[in-house]
Amino acid sequence: SILINGRGRMGREIYTGADEEITNHLNGKGASFTLVENKDFDAENFTTNYTEFHVKEDISYRFRIIGAISQNHPLRLSIDDHKFTAIAMDSLNIEQVHNLTDLWLAAGERYDIVVKTKT
Repeated sequence: SILINGRGRMGREIYTGADEEITNHLNGKGASFTLVENKDFDAENFTTNYTEFHVKEDISYRFRIIGAISQNHPLRLSIDDHKFTAIAMDSLNIEQVHNLTDLWLAAGERYDIVVKTKT
């Protein structure tokens, strides 16, 4: 599931993992999650009403990503056709991690990322 500016949805597939895998992820030890069919997915009534961000070319934008989820598995974030840099975690600056294609968040985690738009 994903929630952007108060709007959310569940997708056709969801990630799941054993309690031990989730605990390992939350403790920073890495984990393995499985992509499974979401039995509650309704293709007939599926809409995406997310906020659209209109951006300019070749500009860097900073976003704060908040893991405001209550499910017992992490959230995976990616941005179509873009890489990004993680610059902070839980409001503390970190050594920058460049060229990310995905970001995994557990409940309550926060990341600050910088996305440079394409030309």
